[in-house]
Amino acid sequence: MQNLVFLYHDQHRYGEAGELQSEVLEHWRRILGMAHPDAVRAAENLASIYCAQGWWANAETLQEEVLEQRRRLHGDENLDTLTAAANLGSTYQSQKRWTESEKLFVEVLEQLRRIMGHEHPNTIGAAANLASLYCDQGWRVKAAGLQEEEVLEHQERILGKDHPKTIQAAANLAVTYGNQRRYSQAEQLGSDILERQRRMLGNEHPETISSIYSLACFCAQQEKWDKAQPLLSQAVELGRKTLGKEPPTTREYVKYLEYVMEQLGTNNSTQLVQE
Repeated sequence: MQNLVFLYHDQHRYGEAGELQSEVLEHWRRILGMAHPDAVRAAENLASIYCAQGWWANAETLQEEVLEQRRRLHGDENLDTLTAAANLGSTYQSQKRWTESEKLFVEVLEQLRRIMGHEHPNTIGAAANLASLYCDQGWRVKAAGLQEEEVLEHQERILGKDHPKTIQAAANLAVTYGNQRRYSQAEQLGSDILERQRRMLGNEHPETISSIYSLACFCAQQEKWDKAQPLLSQAVELGRKTLGKEPPTTREYVKYLEYVMEQLGTNNSTQLVQE
């Protein structure tokens, strides 16, 4: 059953993957108990599916449980524990719970710097998470931008331009450029990111879809409505296909597409979006 979940996940069929993974989790909890490593892994897998769909509250409940069990099983300094802490921090961030997110991100970064050193890819990724958080809050924007540029430089040098962590660092920097109203730079970097993700991950991967949406936003912020509209239409189509029509992420794409079509003066924009 777990292998079928992985297959659905790889095919981006998250609704089916989530339903089946819930059954897997219930099965392991009933037979082995909540604290068994297999049950913890099943909870972690289900949380990642919820995150892909934008169901942050559901993901948070599972991730808090996973982190508690990881700490109990492995201790605070284990890489699995630190990964669980970073995942929960990202979910808090997505819900704009800055203080809780920052506490976890700082804790993870300090532990990784001490255990693995400043230039280890995991450490650099943790620094990127913290910089992204500062960016989202709209404060320390200049410092966050400098930190993210440094993170990206390290990632490109150590991992190469096409490594997933390098691409994520570039995506974080593009968002920072957008927050600094450096829209042209954000658009240029966002276009480069999207080209790499399409080549490496394919059009239907959630990260590719997210990058399509981000690039559309950078275009819209410059009132390039004609460039933003087809990108948003593609994000909506792919979001509905891979994530489903109901998840918050898809609804966000639809709402922004409606706004852009209004700016273009498109007749019957709501009807066109709903098709």
